[in-house]
Amino acid sequence: MADSTALPEALLSKRASLYCPKVSVIVPIYNGEQDLPGLLACLMAQTYPAEQVVYLLVDNGSSDRTPQILAAAAADFTAKGLP
Repeated sequence: MADSTALPEALLSKRASLYCPKVSVIVPIYNGEQDLPGLLACLMAQTYPAEQVVYLLVDNGSSDRTPQILAAAAADFTAKGLP
């Protein structure tokens, strides 16, 4: 039996946008190959409304695999419809 006091998903989303301002999270990364998996997992686990946040992960001339990891993560996020 459905909870009759539950708000429809569209209303919850609109309500969240009223209380949660749009934000951008900018993360400069230099040689972060070892740290990126944990960072990406943390970003994916955030509870802030997805339509209200943009994540900008910026490589700062890394000499390790950081650029490749970021490119793969960007493709994965886009495929999942995440900002």
